This record gives sequence, structure tokens and C-alpha cells, in this order.
Amino acid sequence: MLLSLLFAALVAFAVAGTTSIVIHLQRQEAQAAKVTIASLENDAAQARLEQERLKEQLAWRVIPSANAVILERILAAHPGSVNLKFTTGDSEAIYLAVQFSRIFEQAHWRVASGALSFTGAVVFGIRLLPGSAGPDGQTLREALSAAGMPFSTEALPPVTMEFAMGNFPNAPTLMIGSKSPPAI
Repeated sequence: MLLSLLFAALVAFAVAGTTSIVIHLQRQEAQAAKVTIASLENDAAQARLEQERLKEQLAWRVIPSANAVILERILAAHPGSVNLKFTTGDSEAIYLAVQFSRIFEQAHWRVASGALSFTGAVVFGIRLLPGSAGPDGQTLREALSAAGMPFSTEALPPVTMEFAMGNFPNAPTLMIGSKSPPAI
């Protein structure tokens, strides 16, 4: 009987030791799982940030409503005429040109629209072309500046083809080029 009790005690110690080892291994596994989960959550957060960055880079340009209000208010104070041009075949540039066209029309400006095609060159950004110095050009320059809309006054490369119903003589020309590529 004493041997049976001694054997039972040894078995109990073995079970307790084994249970202790199992509990320790489970705690290590749980800690490793927490580290893995934290790492995965961090990776997911980084992926969401990268996705948002890419969305911003690839998003089409939109004139914010506050800027549109400023543009329309200044343009409406001195209605005039504008030749609105955009890059042929560039849907994003056309989309921005349509927004400008609507603002001009709401401000009671006359708009002559048309597409320009260039050989061996890509025009980026918004340009108020040289020769846009008259009163309408000055009003347009002031409106763009007041609305915080960056523009260039750089001349265009040679135009290969123009698709337009006409132009207003002596009117400023606003060129909507392609969206600038992201800086690296």
C-alpha cells in the first residue's frame, strides 16, 4: 500500500510537471500569437496608408467648392471671354476643363472650348498662355490667384492639331494640361 501511495505521488508530480510545461508552452504560443497579430495589424495599417497615398496620386483633379465660389465671384464681377483648351484624349484634363467651363458660364463668361494635340511633348498643369494680358486675362489671373489655384504662364510646345469650334480673338487662353506625375 505504501508503494501504491508512493507511485500515485510520483504520477501526481509527473502530471503536475507536465501540466506546468503545457501551460508554459501555451503562454509562449499566446505571446507569439499576440506579436504576430500586432505585426499583422501594423502591416495592415501600412497598407491602408499606402492605398490612401495611391488614391490621392491617381485621383482626378477637382476644383474644391470653396475655390469654385471664389473663382465665380471674381469672374462674375467682370464678365468676359476665354478660350478654354485641354489636352486631346486626356479624360482627366477634360474633366477639369468641364469644371472650369461651368464656373465660367455661371460667371457669365463666354467660353470657346477646344482640344489641343502636341507632337513629342506633354503639357502638364494649368497654364494661362502668354498673350493673355488684356482685361479678361487680368481678371482670370486674379481669380486663379485668389482661389489658390497654381498656374503657369509658360508657352505651349508646337500644337500639332486643334479641335475647336472657334476662338475669341484677344481673349485669354486657359490651357488644362495633363495631371503632373507624382514627385519621386
